[in-house]
Amino acid sequence: MKNNNNADTQLVSAALKKLSAQDFLGFGLQDFAYIRAMSSDGADTYTLYAANGTPISDVINAQEALALAFQHDLEVISCH
Repeated sequence: MKNNNNADTQLVSAALKKLSAQDFLGFGLQDFAYIRAMSSDGADTYTLYAANGTPISDVINAQEALALAFQHDLEVISCH
């Protein structure tokens, strides 16, 4: 069984090495998102972004942004 896992790991590793830069940029794009708070004219808004930085939606609070992400089966990641 251990040899089988090692073979699987080698296959995955070989496949990942063949990814183009453009393919790599799209990796996980449909699965991950992040939320950024913005202040404008004294009002806070929150934007839900796709993993590549494309804005998805502006909302009025973080909870709404989080709910929107979950509604679209997106995993919210922390960016520091």
